[in-house]
Amino acid sequence: MIKPLSRRTVLRGTGVAVGLPFLEAMLPRLATAQTNPPRRACFAWAGQIAHTPPGGNPTGPLPATLPPMWASLQPIRDKISIASKLSIPVFNVGQGEPSIPGGAFTSQHGNPIGPTLAGMYSLPGNVGGVHGKIRGETIDQVVGRAIGAGARFPVLVNITQASNYNGDPVVESYSRTLSGTTPQIFPGSRTPTELYSRLFGSVTPPPSSGGSAPAPSPSNLLLKKKSVLDVIDRGSAGLLGKLAPQDRAKMEEHFAQIRNLEKGLTAPRPSSAATLGCGKLAPPMAEAPPSTHSFAGWANETYRGQIGADILAMAFACDLTRSVLWMITRDQSWLGSQTISGVASDFHAMGHDIGKTVTRDQCFQNNSWVAGLWGRLVDNLSKIKEGTETLLDNTFTTLLFSEGNSAHGHATNHFPFAGMPAKFKMGQWFTIDAHPANYLVAACQGMGIAGVTKLGEMNGPGAAAQILK
Repeated sequence: MIKPLSRRTVLRGTGVAVGLPFLEAMLPRLATAQTNPPRRACFAWAGQIAHTPPGGNPTGPLPATLPPMWASLQPIRDKISIASKLSIPVFNVGQGEPSIPGGAFTSQHGNPIGPTLAGMYSLPGNVGGVHGKIRGETIDQVVGRAIGAGARFPVLVNITQASNYNGDPVVESYSRTLSGTTPQIFPGSRTPTELYSRLFGSVTPPPSSGGSAPAPSPSNLLLKKKSVLDVIDRGSAGLLGKLAPQDRAKMEEHFAQIRNLEKGLTAPRPSSAATLGCGKLAPPMAEAPPSTHSFAGWANETYRGQIGADILAMAFACDLTRSVLWMITRDQSWLGSQTISGVASDFHAMGHDIGKTVTRDQCFQNNSWVAGLWGRLVDNLSKIKEGTETLLDNTFTTLLFSEGNSAHGHATNHFPFAGMPAKFKMGQWFTIDAHPANYLVAACQGMGIAGVTKLGEMNGPGAAAQILK
């Protein structure tokens, strides 16, 4: 019988601090070989219109060919469903109307954020700033508190859009924790490099022990075109001899992955889902700065979103986080569309100009673009094995749009979702007369989070329970 080894022992044996694969030798002696995989969730946000298909929403099985606004999801059609007709009520206190639970103050942009993510009615724009209208704990925090124990980052926020593109370069995180009853901003990572560094850090030497000379700095080795493994190999022979054959093979493969990762530092590229898994993703390359911080700006958000989807999948694979809020585009998005639709305009302006200077089909391309980034995450999760299952089998993810079928439209919204097919109905198009927060309560119930029976001011799943098996 192989004696159990602690993670610290294995790290000491390598002679340098590096990320490690999971080894059976790290399990407690009495642990079983098969454990229940953790539950996970990713809530993606798109601050733009979710267009209704021509002819209205179908109900029942998804069509064999998805409509153009969801065209990018065609390769994963069998892994998704779409929830439609989700609506947020609107009120206007300036006209003497009382606030409505879960309602949006007027139909202005930004007002659906709080009702959707926290289930609380939004405040006027002059109270707490234009986007300071999130009055409660957001769904990512609710879920992270319920299932995040044991992960390094119970909740993680990733922001893809590089700038507000309205003169203000800083995109505010929409995640909120509570300090008493006061919502507090929970910060997010604003670039793939920042996200990667936060999750996986850098290779650093361990504390020196005894009187022996410290190992050479791994960062200096890289500068000299040498490998961190030149240090690791000094102690690896003794370490590998203590491992069972299966764990020894994992460590040898991991060392090879480290060497391949080092080779990729000078020529990084967006990673393929086929190579994803804990410890198998090369660091991202430096991001392009925004072309402008004014309207229709662009900072290659396609790359930022693609590599972000790969990093998030890797974070789930390494069990570094359990709940993610992924802000792909900010609300009232002024992201430039020219590289996406060919129109020299931004998402926000195009939403207003349908039928005037742009066609609905051109706007559909913006919709499909953001769905495709979310779909990349879904596809990644479906290809990463977790025992006899995949990560997608134990992860719920959904793409939440801020507006429905028109600019300023808070009704008839559409949210695609995927994952946990044993709990959620896949391959379906649902027409749901319910609030987005009811939908998120249904998602929590499907994930087995029994304590979540309401979100903010909105109780129960309501009609959204139909997405559950």
